[in-house]
Amino acid sequence: GQDNALVYGEESPEARASLVALAAKAIAGLRAAGFPLCPGGYMATRWQGALDGWGDRFRGWLENPTPQALLEASIFFDFRAVHGHLDVSPLRAVAARAADARTFLSAMAKSAVTFRPPGGLALRLRSDSSQFDMKLKGISPIVFLARVYGLESRSRTSNSLDRLRAAVEAGLITKDSCDTLSEAYRFLLRVRLRTQIRAISEGRPPSNLVSLSDLSSMERSRLRDAFRAIEVWQERASYHFRTDLF
Repeated sequence: GQDNALVYGEESPEARASLVALAAKAIAGLRAAGFPLCPGGYMATRWQGALDGWGDRFRGWLENPTPQALLEASIFFDFRAVHGHLDVSPLRAVAARAADARTFLSAMAKSAVTFRPPGGLALRLRSDSSQFDMKLKGISPIVFLARVYGLESRSRTSNSLDRLRAAVEAGLITKDSCDTLSEAYRFLLRVRLRTQIRAISEGRPPSNLVSLSDLSSMERSRLRDAFRAIEVWQERASYHFRTDLF
């Protein structure tokens, strides 16, 4: 779905009226092009305001990392300017402060590691008809935790693999860990994409559910290895970010 926001230079009734109308038009255009509306409402018709106001929002998330603040920060700290000439470097500067905000990073890491893959025993006991949500159980744990490492390493990218590489360069994880997690991430994405393409070809709506029966014995082995790599990384991250103290 769509995730977007509107930032303008200075607050005024005229600016708000004209730019909110523009946001509504852009969102409608994206929807017509096949991008569904964000179920959580994180779109520019609601999330909009002057640059100073956005700076206050960013600082508020860093200073008071409540669960809602962490959710909002995880969305909007990944922002990219897609239109207009407004200098948004002040927002990037505030977001960069997350690297030194240990309480914020600890809270975000604790939230990230709640997305856990199935354990090895669960995989062995489940029948061929069992299904896994590949996004929730495999892809999201990597994406969410890579975001935290990306913030600590002051990476400007929103790409998960690039964030892992930045964490290596910053000395936060080893190259072996980066390579293992990157391969796990690519494998999980390939399996999900293949499953979704098959569903579309059969006239079914695509989903993130993957059946064990659709995987070869080698792929099941790789799946177990991928989940185990994520578990090990989450354990190390919990210690690194001291999530037990938050």
